[in-house]
Amino acid sequence: MLDTLSKTTGNDAQRAFLTEAFANAQTLTNLAQGMANQHQNLNADQVFDWLYGTENADLMRGRLRQTLGGIWQSTIPVEGELRGGGALTADVRVFCTHDRLREGRARANGEKRLFDPAWTILPDDEDQDQPDTIQICPWFLDYAMQQKAQFRGQFKPGKIATMITKLKLDRLATWVAYTPVDLFQLFDKVIVHELSHTRAGGQLDDVGGFSGYGWKNCRRLSTNRGDDGPHRNADTVALFTSICGLIGENGMVHEDGTFVRGPGADGGEGDDDEGGETKRRALILDENGEPIVEPPALEKRVWQFNAASLKGRPLF
Repeated sequence: MLDTLSKTTGNDAQRAFLTEAFANAQTLTNLAQGMANQHQNLNADQVFDWLYGTENADLMRGRLRQTLGGIWQSTIPVEGELRGGGALTADVRVFCTHDRLREGRARANGEKRLFDPAWTILPDDEDQDQPDTIQICPWFLDYAMQQKAQFRGQFKPGKIATMITKLKLDRLATWVAYTPVDLFQLFDKVIVHELSHTRAGGQLDDVGGFSGYGWKNCRRLSTNRGDDGPHRNADTVALFTSICGLIGENGMVHEDGTFVRGPGADGGEGDDDEGGETKRRALILDENGEPIVEPPALEKRVWQFNAASLKGRPLF
């Protein structure tokens, strides 16, 4: 079960960026696998309880480790013929252009997804010998490549708060219903999310569609069991993995999705003297009337954007 970046897609710079993204996703997933074990890290244990609940915790941890293991395997590049089959053999091919797509053929049912940042396509039952496909949309890839902080490890621990307020990735949607931790949307987390949809990743869903995205929504799913439980939700795995990366950089989150104050977290000061506590923040209410903290730059845009246009649209 190995991953192959299609050589027919994109230019050299784009392929190099995606190769680096998969390498960083591998590092991030490896870190999360360790922290998924109870008592390995107290902060990770707390995050696990918030995202997966405390009922049948051992079973939930086992499912999480299984998913992370499959995702980790899928981040390993390989040369050779692509394979299909089951979870242990199915390869994943990655495209970052739409050159191979014809009008109306982005999905089997004709649904067009050309404006989504990324999506994952699994073969039909009669084509199980074919690999899974991840499509990275060109506009999203170009945008991500322009960001100063693209992957975990490209920021200093003492400047997390500063980076969060300046990070532009997914800003347009984030203020609608998301919390500050959802701003921490680095590209390696996007890869983890998409790989969780593959056969190797357990074919996880976006439980409830749009309702499966973001910290608050994942918290609501945490007590569910069965097919709509957190172990079946792609963004729950991606969030846990992303926050493990924060923990690895001496950061952490509160239960409400805001950042814990302290070295490297929301109150820490970077070497540019831009501490999280000194930044003026804009108070915006989500769809439930709850306040969320957002960068001041969004304050003037909040009444200029129709939030309803995002309903049902996958964000990553």
